[in-house]
Amino acid sequence: MSTAAADAARQRVLTLLTTQLPDLDAQAADQALVTANAAGQALWDIDRHLAVHPDALVSGSPDVPPSVFRLVVVLEAAGHPVRVPHCAGCGQRKPLPQRIPAGRVCVSCRSKAVPPHPCTRCGQRKQVVAQWPMGPVCRRCYREVRGRPAPCGGCGAIKPLIGVDGRGRGVCGACAGGRFDYVCRRCGGGEERYQDGNCVRCVAIERLHEQFRGPTGQVLDVLVPLLAALAQADRPRSVLEWLRRDDGGAQVLRQLGAAGVEPTHEVLDSLPPTGVNALRQMLVHVGALPARIEYLERVPAWLNRQLALLPEQHRQVIHVYVTWSVLRRARQRAAHARFTEASAHNLRGRVRAALAFLRWLDERHVALADVTQALIDQWLSEGACTRRVVKDFLDWAAGRGLAPELDIRYLPPSEPDLSVTNEERWEQLRRCLHDATLPLEVRAAGGLVLLYGLPVSRISELTAEHLISTETGHVLQLGGHRTALPPPLAALLTDLARTAVTTSTVGRSVPGPRWLFPGGLPGQHFTPGRLANMLNRHGIRVRVGRNSALAALAADIPAAALSPLLGISIEAAVRWTHRAKRDWQAYIQARATAPAAPDRDSNGAMDAPATEQGASRSGRVRP
Repeated sequence: MSTAAADAARQRVLTLLTTQLPDLDAQAADQALVTANAAGQALWDIDRHLAVHPDALVSGSPDVPPSVFRLVVVLEAAGHPVRVPHCAGCGQRKPLPQRIPAGRVCVSCRSKAVPPHPCTRCGQRKQVVAQWPMGPVCRRCYREVRGRPAPCGGCGAIKPLIGVDGRGRGVCGACAGGRFDYVCRRCGGGEERYQDGNCVRCVAIERLHEQFRGPTGQVLDVLVPLLAALAQADRPRSVLEWLRRDDGGAQVLRQLGAAGVEPTHEVLDSLPPTGVNALRQMLVHVGALPARIEYLERVPAWLNRQLALLPEQHRQVIHVYVTWSVLRRARQRAAHARFTEASAHNLRGRVRAALAFLRWLDERHVALADVTQALIDQWLSEGACTRRVVKDFLDWAAGRGLAPELDIRYLPPSEPDLSVTNEERWEQLRRCLHDATLPLEVRAAGGLVLLYGLPVSRISELTAEHLISTETGHVLQLGGHRTALPPPLAALLTDLARTAVTTSTVGRSVPGPRWLFPGGLPGQHFTPGRLANMLNRHGIRVRVGRNSALAALAADIPAAALSPLLGISIEAAVRWTHRAKRDWQAYIQARATAPAAPDRDSNGAMDAPATEQGASRSGRVRP
């Protein structure tokens, strides 16, 4: 339809609407056409039908085109005296997308009246929902094609490919000579149309700007990068779903925007945690907020919630203890070492032990200053060994004259659980390397645990850059050392590096670190706890499997080489080699006669043939 013909058709429809409905003015009638998506072929269908059936708006006849049905629904919602057509089959008021000889019917009635037909696209006998240039298509194929536009083989535009040309290429409706082209009225793109003829992306962008305006009517500057990332989402429908939720980050932003408050770290810390942590990471990932050590910085907000449950006489003591002792030491450590999820867990454990001990004293009406050795011995004997971490709090309190000096000794570390034999470990390793029914993440992480004894805290932080291809195979870069990988494990890690993708919409829109184990938050990897739970659920016992691997490695490699190879402390490496009880004279003599190690490469890493050889020796993969 040419522009002149379209304008003439629109004017005829507007005239008929204002004539049939005297309370409807021209402006409201024009808006009703926009809302009903009456443009292009839809407008032409309305014009032709009303020319033949001028009473279609009030007759309630089901024999109407879909565009007329939508228009009547819009007019009724606006309060005008029209009759919405009912299904010609069941008589119920439902959307009437299909036509049979009796008139327009709902999906259920059409499925009863029309037998299934082979779908041109998938070949299965199903109910046909559309007749495209390529032929009849079922509902599933209809949704897939509409929801996944692709470059047209004819014009190159990104549109739903509803036809096939003579060369077998998928083409759009215009290139196939069809009636429908499914392009967005606003941007002209071919993404799935969602509302009022606009595609789902245009609707998502419009709603983002509508919902996150500040009191001045403008989007806050801090939110501009986030909205830009969401506008580029590969699945715009997920953005609309996020906006609909009333318990997530979108709701937090709406509330802050209505109050004219900028979402800073301090503001987010003061809010209930529901939806806040994910929102914070989104803002950090797009650069709207500075990065911080989240495990550590969440502690003050957690502490405030704990203090609210304490009696008044204990709040000040615990607040000073945590702020000036526990948190101060934690921040000093985080300044020069990794502060992990386990670090935060241990920190909270010390605070919980102090809280539990104070409650225990209150039940016995004993003040902290009156605690005796007998009482502390009773406290320790009545609970788990983890109660002994209360020593940190009592030592701090004694140093400030708040409690007497008491004798609390930590239990010596228990011997590692080596209940998994070496043969059982090899069997588990073969399962990881060759059982294709296991998830790829489980196979790769399990292989690293069982072969090299790597902790899940380090495995979860691996990126694609840690996997390096050399002339002789693949190596894993751990710190300044490279660890040789057997081909089956290298293949798993290579596949993981190629296919790993975050489930976060913002994380996919704004590229971040190429984690081998990407998490659900943008720019974040799996937490060690999540990775360990995943392995345990699939029968790979992380702790005992790692212990067995370390014991095997310590029997082949001295502590000085084992420590940098696996990134464990030299003290831990020495303990493992002592457990292995190995005489290292043969190893030292072999090293003395081996060729000199090459210089460091341009990345500062050192190829260590003897180290790699030792790792491969204990980690060889048996057939």
